[in-house]
Amino acid sequence: MNVNTSVESKIYRRRLILLSLSILAIVCLIRLYGKELGYYVILILPSVLVNLSRPALLKKEIAWGKQNPMKTGNNGRNMPNVILIVADDLGMNDLNHGAGVGTPNIDSLRKNGVDFVNAYSGHATCAPSRAALYTGRFATRFGYEFTPTPKLFGRLLTRTQENNVRQPIYHTSRESSIPMMKDMVVPVDEVMLAANLSTQFQYNTYMIGKWHLGETKESIPTARGYDESLSFLMGASKYLLNHHPNVINAEIKNAPIDDFLRWNLPFTASFNNGPKFQPPSYMTDFLSDEAVKLIHTHAATPNANPFFITMAYNAPHNPLQALDSDYYDPELAHISDHNERVYAAMIKALDRGVGKLLESLRSTNQWGDVHYDNGGASYIDIPQINYPYRGWKATFFEGGIRVPLFMQWPAKVDKSIVVTESVSHVDIFPTVFAAISQEADAHPARGSQSKRSPSSSSKSFNNVKLENAQLLMYRYEVLLTVVDKVFAKLTSAVSSLLKSVYPEEALSSSSIPKTVNMHIPASGEIQLPHRTEQQWTSSNASKPQTYYIRREEPRSAHALDGVNLLPLVTRQSQQEKDTVSNDFTDECYTGGLETTKPSYYPSGRSAHALDGVNLLPLVTRQSQQEKDTVSNDFTDRVLYWRSGDYKAIVLSKWKLQVSQNPKKIWFFNLLEDPTEKVNIAVLIGIHNENDLKAMSGVDNFNAVDVDNVVVNADAAGKMERLLKMYQILLKIDSQQPKPTWPALVEIPVRIDSTSNVLETEEEEYVYWSN
Repeated sequence: MNVNTSVESKIYRRRLILLSLSILAIVCLIRLYGKELGYYVILILPSVLVNLSRPALLKKEIAWGKQNPMKTGNNGRNMPNVILIVADDLGMNDLNHGAGVGTPNIDSLRKNGVDFVNAYSGHATCAPSRAALYTGRFATRFGYEFTPTPKLFGRLLTRTQENNVRQPIYHTSRESSIPMMKDMVVPVDEVMLAANLSTQFQYNTYMIGKWHLGETKESIPTARGYDESLSFLMGASKYLLNHHPNVINAEIKNAPIDDFLRWNLPFTASFNNGPKFQPPSYMTDFLSDEAVKLIHTHAATPNANPFFITMAYNAPHNPLQALDSDYYDPELAHISDHNERVYAAMIKALDRGVGKLLESLRSTNQWGDVHYDNGGASYIDIPQINYPYRGWKATFFEGGIRVPLFMQWPAKVDKSIVVTESVSHVDIFPTVFAAISQEADAHPARGSQSKRSPSSSSKSFNNVKLENAQLLMYRYEVLLTVVDKVFAKLTSAVSSLLKSVYPEEALSSSSIPKTVNMHIPASGEIQLPHRTEQQWTSSNASKPQTYYIRREEPRSAHALDGVNLLPLVTRQSQQEKDTVSNDFTDECYTGGLETTKPSYYPSGRSAHALDGVNLLPLVTRQSQQEKDTVSNDFTDRVLYWRSGDYKAIVLSKWKLQVSQNPKKIWFFNLLEDPTEKVNIAVLIGIHNENDLKAMSGVDNFNAVDVDNVVVNADAAGKMERLLKMYQILLKIDSQQPKPTWPALVEIPVRIDSTSNVLETEEEEYVYWSN
């Protein structure tokens, strides 16, 4: 017997015995001391099990470009390096001393670039918001409606809170329909921005930090277009071990979410899906330092193609943990509340990390883009984080979906630009795509295509060889240590991929091509294998909705909700300004109504129709006439959100929220009332959907034909506007598929107070699904 196998077997048996004894002791303690002890046992048990079964390495060397060499051979193209910085649960009031600490580095992005002062997240919670950001599409378009959570977490959330008037709802009947958390993934046929840039422009693509979009081999970052990844796949991570000598912990009382995270989150990361290891420093600093190292490695690589880095910090998401050096910094001495001071120290570390990135990019043709996934959370009990806006994370009030958004591109965009139009996460995909497309067209490649080092073993998305099924999944050959077991899973994955690309009748062995060529023509179009109209009819798949119809030939499998925003910020001549303005006049997201595709959209279509639009025209306009024209273009734009029976849209600075639990409608004029203090629906006698239907005389709103509905600034009367917006909301909502998995939990979220404040009957609230 192999010596190593024998040792591993002994270790496994010891762990199994220890685990069995632990479970026996736990059962005895629960029987002796009751449910309260059981709560804490259940709280701690997952962490114990994980640490026993999969202990993390204490050290790991990160060598960028070694396992997967960088693509080179840029052939003279002067395309920009792109870095997308994402913070987690950062409140609207957390920057520029709002949290009690200065953020000079993040603020510099605003001063030296563009400040989108009316920016919205793709969703009000982590994972769906990131899905929208990376795909350019509303996450509800592909069923990714709820943040993935394990069943045990759902049960802990529904623990009765003695001081609460309203209690969580747990749907026991839905348990059998809930997949494992690792399987709650963004569908593999959704094209992400990183894959787009890697495939079409041969960018070197990197994921650093929080992922939260799937843990299966088909859904991790290196399978979704990233060449390399230093990340944690779960929705959060500790910043240091709880007992680390340099950590300052903050405990949030009576907060089941924080209890679960504080006890169960690991302090680990994984490089290229390798073994988990403990970072050598505070998580925010560790991720920043590795990103800087990556940028320097790229700069030292001869003729390296440009890079796209997703820098996804988990800061300042709870658990609240700070470095003692930040906590005791004299700048924070004025903050007396312990938890608020820990939070401010976390913001300080985040700003320090952004500063390191900016410094490393100063000598490059850079693109700086900073986003936040959703508003600050009420359960960390810091009341001012979203000030002056109402609502929190897990609501569609401004405090839950209004986020800071800055963009910096020194080579193309002027300093101190303020954009007041409503923009969204879904706009990033088309904006980055348009920016790079314009640069690529301006600097055509010379000679052969860019290439990797001969030592690279990666498999190109453009030439997927189906005869080697075990090598199909992108860059997983290093993981296939048990070939017979993995082969079965990969065969299943290949089958699913083929079924999504070809109709069932075309999947006979004689009809499957040995190679599927995802050809990128000179026009700049991504052409994934697609179905004809007849094939859509003959298959089980539902035909997608699109906003832009370009031709009557076979359509792509998905339609993006976003559009390229670059024309808005780069137009120069009066003719160009007028053209762009006219393009945006019809760019009205009225529930997927098909309109003329804007002329400035990159020639050729991406694999999916985006919900986002190109924002560049918004930041490059010069004259007052041009500014007015572009602003008018955005007047009729609709942004949409849904979580279960709670839905919202924003249109022309008006906002409509519709909830079934409670049965209520909120209707606000954001131009006059940006903090949502006056509910116009109540003022005109509308309290819920039944009232709305009675006032309109329409029994079935879903039957209303709104193809010709136009909402403009001259619409007569608030009631008329409310009715039309409700029709548009229903139209868009009817086009979204059902969620991939149902909501197991509904938790009450108060709009105007944190979880540590005594709840009253009169408070406004929503029930948030999952």
